[in-house]
Amino acid sequence: MISGRFELGLGYELAPDSRLATSRVFTLPPYVLLPAGHRLAGRSKVTLAQLAGEPLALLDLPQSRDYFLGMFAAAGVRPDIRYRSSSVETVRALPGGRLTESVPAGQLAAGCRPVVTWAGT
Repeated sequence: MISGRFELGLGYELAPDSRLATSRVFTLPPYVLLPAGHRLAGRSKVTLAQLAGEPLALLDLPQSRDYFLGMFAAAGVRPDIRYRSSSVETVRALPGGRLTESVPAGQLAAGCRPVVTWAGT
């Protein structure tokens, strides 16, 4: 974008760059991936405080890591990070194997929308 090679890019607002003009196209609500049968899976809303003590798979990329850890810190919750991966696919698959919960997107607002997952999705 900066060099002029591309005229349009889509991305997240994780690392704003003052050299680029940006417009918000849409906002994604936060959600948490839970294994089927998890005690919180049937709820319409889950807070980060309710996830305290649950094993977490962290998307371990520089800006994503800081973003997710900042969400937990803002909520006063210390996450129990059991797995770290730079692969979105791995982070999404771990809850299906009942190994962890995963908070892959969004920012802390009133709560997270639970999404039941299983391996291979």
